[in-house]
Amino acid sequence: MTSEILPKSNILTRFFSGGVAASPFELWLLEEFVRHLPVELAAPSRAQLAAVTLVQRDPEWIETRFYRKVAGRVDWTGIPLLPIDSYEAKIIGLTIKPSPHDKAIHSVLHSVGRHLFMMTFDTSIRRYASLSSATVQDVRHSWRGHLTTGGA
Repeated sequence: MTSEILPKSNILTRFFSGGVAASPFELWLLEEFVRHLPVELAAPSRAQLAAVTLVQRDPEWIETRFYRKVAGRVDWTGIPLLPIDSYEAKIIGLTIKPSPHDKAIHSVLHSVGRHLFMMTFDTSIRRYASLSSATVQDVRHSWRGHLTTGGA
C-alpha cells in the first residue's frame, strides 16, 4: 500500500529541525491507526496528519512525533481539533506482528492539545522500517473515554 497520510517531508526542515522522513512502516501504522477510528476522529486525524511539516523520531525508534511548524514555531491554526475532552490522551492502540516469526509489538497513538502528537512502541521498530504492512492482532480503542458528543 502506498501511503499519502503524511505530506512529503522537506529536507531543509528535517536538517534544521532534527526531523526525519517517516519510514514505510511508520506510514503503514498511521494508516492502520486512522482506519480503526470512528469517522468523527478519523476525519480530523487525517487533516492533522496532512498538515504535518516535521516528523521526529527518537534514536531508539520507540517514539515518532508529529508537528506542524509555521515560521519556525508549532502552529495548528486552522487545523481541525480532535473531538476529545482531554488535553493529553491515548487515542488508539494496536498490537501488530511484522511477521509470523516476530514478537508482537504494542503501539499507541497519543494526542496532546487535541492534536495527534506521537506514536509509541514497546520495542524498537528500526528493523521493520522498510516493511509496508504487518498483521494487526488487537485494537484498543482508548479514545472511548475521551470522545465528546458535540464535536470539535
